Formats: sequence, C-alpha cells, structure tokens
Amino acid sequence: MSDALTAIPTELTLRVLSFLSAEQLAKVAEVSRAVRVLANEDLLWKWNVRHLSYQALCRRRWASKKHQQLTLHPFCDWARLSSKLTDEECHDILARRGVDVPGATAGLTRDELERLLAASTPKHACSGEWSSKWKASYVVAEMDAARTFITEHELVSYDWYGEMTLRCH
Repeated sequence: MSDALTAIPTELTLRVLSFLSAEQLAKVAEVSRAVRVLANEDLLWKWNVRHLSYQALCRRRWASKKHQQLTLHPFCDWARLSSKLTDEECHDILARRGVDVPGATAGLTRDELERLLAASTPKHACSGEWSSKWKASYVVAEMDAARTFITEHELVSYDWYGEMTLRCH
C-alpha cells in the first residue's frame, strides 16, 4: 500500500486520504514514514480555502459548534509545535486562555510570545507527539470533549448560547 500511495502525485494522495476518518488516517499513517508525513499534513486536518475539495477532519467534526470559529484549541500544550504557529495563532490562543498582556500584544517578539504560551499552558492541557498543529488541536478537542469540569475563565469569558424549543399541545 505504501508504494501505491507514494507512487501517485501528492495532491491525489492527499485527496484520497481526505476521505478517511481520524482513526483510519492514524492506521494508514503506520504504513510507512512517507505515508505518515502525508497523513499529518495540516491540509487534511483543517479546511483550507485554496483546497475546497478536501474533507478536512476539524471542519467536519466541529460543524455542529455553530458559535465557535475554527481555531486552534487553547488547551493544547503547544511547546513542541510553537515554531509552527503563526503570530496570529499565538495571539488567539493567549486571548482564549485569558492571558492579560499589558500593552499591545502586537509589539511582542516571537520569543516573548512563545514564553507566554508556555507560561499560560493550563494544568489540564494535553500534550503529545504530534507533528501537525491541526492534528494536535483535533486530538486535544476530542479529549477535552470528555472533560467533566469547566474553569472559571471559561465560565465568565465565553459567549454562551442556548436554544429553546416550545411545544404547544
């Protein structure tokens, strides 16, 4: 299978892999190092405007979260992947963690951003051997979905939405 997947053009291989579930993608990644690199491609985990045909896992899995933007999960320990984060993603994660940075965060150096990310990592943050930031975010979101507590910051800082259905008899 490894030879078949690596023998065809990368774009076509990614297109085929985009139809797999996270579990299936994890199993296929065990075939070879070359396939693992492709299975960890961020394009498969996050929907990309330039590649509308890909069935990105994060986009599919989080489709029911109507009031939440598709952003990297704040409860991930980003230490191993901080070099792959853009400054904008760092700022977003810090904001979602409730980090109050004096002055404009836009003036921070990259080293300062990474130190703030490390210092603000929640105690219940998840870490792993991920090589893709969107794969890491997907895995952490799945783990976080089973969490049975909410932090004070989450309670007071999120916009909460509710829906009510009225039934008339």
